[in-house]
Amino acid sequence: METLWKLLYLLEPAPVTLIVTAVAVTFGSAFRALNYGKEMERNLDLSEASITLDRSQALMIPVMSSCSLLLMFYLFSSVSQLLTVFTAIASVSSLFFCLSPFVAYIKSCYGLADPFVSRCCAKSFTRIEGLLLLSCFLIVAAWLVSGHWILNNLLGISICIAFVSHVRLPNMKICAMLLACLFVYDIFWVFFSERFFGANVMVSVATQQASKSCSYSG
Repeated sequence: METLWKLLYLLEPAPVTLIVTAVAVTFGSAFRALNYGKEMERNLDLSEASITLDRSQALMIPVMSSCSLLLMFYLFSSVSQLLTVFTAIASVSSLFFCLSPFVAYIKSCYGLADPFVSRCCAKSFTRIEGLLLLSCFLIVAAWLVSGHWILNNLLGISICIAFVSHVRLPNMKICAMLLACLFVYDIFWVFFSERFFGANVMVSVATQQASKSCSYSG
């Protein structure tokens, strides 16, 4: 009975928010990935932007993540500005990717005229897409200036959805291998890194104070 009472903490606002967010991000990522797969079938040019992981690439993800974590652990003050720039670029692209279907839906519902106005990087942009891209830039700029946690979470969620949509796992074997490697990665850097590096690397990096908030490393 005492154990059941302890589980009541899951009904507190913080755990409930965490669980709801995790479920919503998982559902949103799967939904967007399925729709993006249909878009790639209609437009073969989009398939060039997706990556299908093989066994070696799946194994390299936790290895490269570990190298990045160590780089930030030892040289955080030197790479924080560069990391912020890369994160901002990825956030703009991911937010645009996530919001595009909603804009397209609204455009089709109201029959809005949307002529092509420019061509950039071998892709044509319509007027509404240009406005959406500008809005994404403004949102990321607001995050860079304020570091507000709502904007931080919004951009983090958009990056997760874009990653799941563009990086594809061909079979369950590679999926299980990747999950197992990431599980070992998390366990080692959270619970055992202090024995080898004198400090908890994951916690140290996650709690570092950069010039602007940039907390997607975990």
